[in-house]
Amino acid sequence: MDKGGLKSAESAMAGAGTNSGNQFSANFNGVLKKLAGAAVFAEAGKLIGQTFATAFNEAARNEQLIGGVETLFGEEGSEAYRVVTENASKAFAEAGVSANDYMEQVSSFSASLINSLGGDTIAAANVADIAMRDMSDNANKMGSSIESIQNAYQGFAKGNFTMLDNLKLGYGGTKEEMQRLLDRAEELTGKTFNIDNFADITEAIHAVQDEMGIAGVTLEESETTVEGSLNRLSASWTNFLTGLGTGKDVERLASELVDSFGNAVKLVIPMAVNVFKGMVSALPDVIAEMMPLVADGITQVIDMLPTFIPALMSSAVNLFMGLVNAIPTIAMSLLGAIGNLLQQGWSAISSFDLSGAASNMIQGLVNGLLAAPRAVADALIQIAQNAKDAFCEFWGINSPSKVMGELGVYMGQGLVSGIDSQQDNVQRSMTGLVSSAYGDAPSYRGFSQGGMAGGVVYNVYVNGAVVNSDSAIQDSMYSFLTNLQRRAAM
Repeated sequence: MDKGGLKSAESAMAGAGTNSGNQFSANFNGVLKKLAGAAVFAEAGKLIGQTFATAFNEAARNEQLIGGVETLFGEEGSEAYRVVTENASKAFAEAGVSANDYMEQVSSFSASLINSLGGDTIAAANVADIAMRDMSDNANKMGSSIESIQNAYQGFAKGNFTMLDNLKLGYGGTKEEMQRLLDRAEELTGKTFNIDNFADITEAIHAVQDEMGIAGVTLEESETTVEGSLNRLSASWTNFLTGLGTGKDVERLASELVDSFGNAVKLVIPMAVNVFKGMVSALPDVIAEMMPLVADGITQVIDMLPTFIPALMSSAVNLFMGLVNAIPTIAMSLLGAIGNLLQQGWSAISSFDLSGAASNMIQGLVNGLLAAPRAVADALIQIAQNAKDAFCEFWGINSPSKVMGELGVYMGQGLVSGIDSQQDNVQRSMTGLVSSAYGDAPSYRGFSQGGMAGGVVYNVYVNGAVVNSDSAIQDSMYSFLTNLQRRAAM
């Protein structure tokens, strides 16, 4: 291949490599974009799911709270019900809380409020609204937590004044201090307030806070401060989600949400711009002030290096030499430990009683052999018991004695029948046997019976002849026995 061909091949390879690299980069960027898109969609889906869950929960909560308002102030359509629900719808701006939070808090102390007003629910609804705005104004003005102030008001409804100082109005948490606050309110309004009447206490606190410039702070701050505007935005957002769940007043709630958002943005953006401007303007000065400090620090480090490096090297050398010097000691300690280990092992082996172990082994073997017959006997007994159980199970009985008894009867009956059937054969065989063995022995053929006057005569026949005397019978028997004895001796 010539040089031109080589250059063409090199160019082709370079072009292919470039194209492959570009293709890989494009594909990789595409994958990253897809992953980023998937992450965005995942987060969006999660946010949507949380929004739906919040809307559902707030709507369910609203249903419960509406029921509580109806119980305390009357059914929907009554004047007191209208006052409470309208004030709740404005609470996001005037009290910095959602409508649900407003109704929940009002319901917590309205029973005492209605009772202190003689059952006048409309007056109670108005006083409850004053109390809610006063609590929010106090929290925003004095910096107290709204929860501590709400707890104080719930205590006042029960005649408990220990948390009066939570309001930070200059009065302590005692009944005497609450009376002092009521006296001050009488001076401001010209009205008489009863410490045992929760409505009077609420109105007295409002008069004192109004005189101190606290009343109306929440509404003012929701329009002029970042914190107040963000609280208003949060409350209006909760109201909007509640409306989505209940399907009521959605357009109005959406408009209030947009207004709250615009108000918050109007206040937040200038603050953010101020922060950015401050950073930009201050950054050069900060850098200018920090650079000498950084340079001085670097210089000090560099100045320390000549003394630091020799010290480091010296420490490294000392460490190495210490290790080298310690090697013999370490080796001796290791060898000593190994020697002690071996010595302890040998002592343990030497102290072991081999004869005792062997004796124990033999004794165990003997004990086993002695116990074997009993084990064998137990096994045989068990086998017999199993055989008995199998026999009884086969014949369907509880005990084999009944079946064996029946078998014995059958065996005896068979034996008798067999003997009776073979009687003649046995007699012939015996007669022939005796005749062949003892041919010259007397033959007893039997008896004959004859009648005589005064009795019966029996005749005995031996070899066909009548033997009618005792001596003749004795002679015949003697002859027979003698002949039998002689034959047996042969």
